[in-house]
Amino acid sequence: MEPAQALCIMILNIICARRPLYKVEEWLADYTDGMAEEVMDASQYNDDQLGRSLDKLFKADRHSIMAELSANAIKLHKLETDDIHNDSTSITFTGEYKNQEEGTVNLTRGFNKDHRPDCKQVVFGLNITADGNVPLSYLLFDGNRTDDTTHIPNWEGLRKLEKRTLFILQTANCAVWKTWLTSIPMAVYLLRSCRKIENM
Repeated sequence: MEPAQALCIMILNIICARRPLYKVEEWLADYTDGMAEEVMDASQYNDDQLGRSLDKLFKADRHSIMAELSANAIKLHKLETDDIHNDSTSITFTGEYKNQEEGTVNLTRGFNKDHRPDCKQVVFGLNITADGNVPLSYLLFDGNRTDDTTHIPNWEGLRKLEKRTLFILQTANCAVWKTWLTSIPMAVYLLRSCRKIENM
């Protein structure tokens, strides 16, 4: 079985049921029952097989894969990319994860948006097109990274991706921009919760 096929099954599971890997085989057997004349062999999609496919995805050039998928979707559906939405969230992990590789994103405790302060996490930021909600780029951060410190790296990444310097941003935290605004002369900011923008 090709890894792409296994990954498609996992995506389908996330969309339809959100079962853990060891439950995908059972879910798939029920989900596909009666859908086609030939019965799908759900045993091919056991957790070991799915895990090996995820290992191959980890070793692949994921940025290029995502870029190609996004570009194809934008071209096919003729989507606009003038407006881009960004948000970040925490992804929760259970277990100790004591032997983390050097140089990788650090699984650690931080502000957990699943309300699980007892669990380790990473912070995940995603940019999508306002038209069609197609993912454009993402960033991973250490689990104890605060949202307000992710805006500028994301901004810099978008400037390179979009090849433009004019953006309109809305953020709940004004302080993070104070020492940085003067370096971007062609920027327009709409800062929520900042009543006296001229005093920045």
